[in-house]
Amino acid sequence: MTGYKELLHNYVERPGGTISFGNKTTGVIKGYGILTNGKVSIKKVLYVEGLSHNHFSASQFCNGYNIVLFSIINCLIINSDGVEIFEGRRFYNLYVVYFPVIDSSKPVCLFSKATKSESWLWHRRFSHQNFSDISKLANGGLVKGLPKLTFDRDSLCPACQMGKMKRSSHKSKTESSCQSPLEMIHMDLCGPMRIQSISGKKYILVMVDEYSRYTWLEFLRMKSEAPELIIKFIKRIQVLLQLPVRKIRSDNGTEFKNATLDAYLTSVVEAARTMLAYSGLPLTFWAEAVSTACFTQNRTIITKRFKKTPYHIINRRVPNVKFFHVFGCRCYILNNRDNLDTEDLVLSRNPRVDIHDVPEPSSNVSQALDDSDWLLAMQEELLQFKRNKVYRLVPRPQDKPIIKTKWIFRNKKDESGLIVRNKARLVAKGYSQQEAHKNIKVFQMDVKSAFLNGVLHEEVYIEQPEGFVDPDFPDHVCILDKALYGLKQAPRAWYETLTNHLLSKGFKRGTIDTTLFLKKEGDDLLLVQIYVDDIIFGSTNPELCKKFSKIMETKFEMSMMVN
Repeated sequence: MTGYKELLHNYVERPGGTISFGNKTTGVIKGYGILTNGKVSIKKVLYVEGLSHNHFSASQFCNGYNIVLFSIINCLIINSDGVEIFEGRRFYNLYVVYFPVIDSSKPVCLFSKATKSESWLWHRRFSHQNFSDISKLANGGLVKGLPKLTFDRDSLCPACQMGKMKRSSHKSKTESSCQSPLEMIHMDLCGPMRIQSISGKKYILVMVDEYSRYTWLEFLRMKSEAPELIIKFIKRIQVLLQLPVRKIRSDNGTEFKNATLDAYLTSVVEAARTMLAYSGLPLTFWAEAVSTACFTQNRTIITKRFKKTPYHIINRRVPNVKFFHVFGCRCYILNNRDNLDTEDLVLSRNPRVDIHDVPEPSSNVSQALDDSDWLLAMQEELLQFKRNKVYRLVPRPQDKPIIKTKWIFRNKKDESGLIVRNKARLVAKGYSQQEAHKNIKVFQMDVKSAFLNGVLHEEVYIEQPEGFVDPDFPDHVCILDKALYGLKQAPRAWYETLTNHLLSKGFKRGTIDTTLFLKKEGDDLLLVQIYVDDIIFGSTNPELCKKFSKIMETKFEMSMMVN
């Protein structure tokens, strides 16, 4: 039921009694209509005059053969075909269902307001971002992991008051003419800072993409490090995005005048000052605060031109903010990659929390069949086989090889490493297949000095062999009648000589593989494969192999390789 008549279409005026509210007041049912969110339509939604929030009835949905599943953190509404149509989140013992798209002049009525503590928590997690911008991120589906709520400010943030004080703002820049990322990058070196960071850095190299407003930061100890860092950055970002950097705009070391960088630095420095003020950390953490502000603003600032975040524009996917934490909150050091050991993973310092093992992929089918999650994954795989008509059951043939199958189990994880799906794949043991054969015994022969048998069709002159110059004609040269090792024509000349010899003996050359020659006598087949001077041949009749050996020995000097 809803208290907003304008949300309904095909509205029918039909009084139907009254509804009692928790504050001992009542509302009158005036009629009903259809509520649509763009994909799903809900029929017979009651219009109750005086109702300030929309209400969802799980029992009414179940009467329509739908399924409503509740968990400790969310609920799912699934239709009779097993397709998820809505998802709700649990907030203070209430489940809130979010309708992402709706044609309404008052769409905010479908969103619950975040509590004061939740609003301030996400405000601090997002580097003290504006409350209205956080609401746009949540309600517009521009990030993942952020509750679908409306975030309001009930008072001024003391840290924001301290960190964001400034003079009157400058005029906004006109819309960019860039048509793709990396078309123009603004760069500037800021510093030296009055206080070194905890890692000894004093300068900030700022790089802003004009098209997306995505920003990269590098911290330097000295100014002289900037050229090398810029070159490495350009090479890395061009490979990462598969786009060329066309222009770079810099101040060339003069006084700072770039309006794009000025606006960005004002924003990120304000956020960094605000986070330091709220966290109470010493000023030596300024580099970490600036880096955090850059990271969050790339994923939360909405560009006016595209109505998307810079991260979304650059990476072509919605950012996930579920793992964000408040800057300066308590954290625990993890082992780095150079010092990994087999210690337990600490999930929480709370002694009351329940710790569960992360399920590993099953190693055999018997284990998977005992696990409901893996069993469901296997059933989904076989259902996909059925849809695509992959196989049919037939009686086992007696004269055909049967290939065995195997189940492969994998865990599919999201960006933060959490398991989101168990995946089972049925594969054939292709390595057990045997190639078809016709009981052909294979032999190998080698042509001695093969290239010297190749006939040349052009005049080629060489110097007399060193150490063996004819004393009567020391200035004479040798003209080649046959090919010589080292000549570019030698391989081709040898191939033509061998081909002509085999064709004259009744062989046929392969149309696809021109180094394969075939000869058929009755039902018997002789195959000859040439690889430079190595010849592999075989036949269904051993007598044909003997004949081939004699054919080759009459023309060339051969040596038979013994198995």
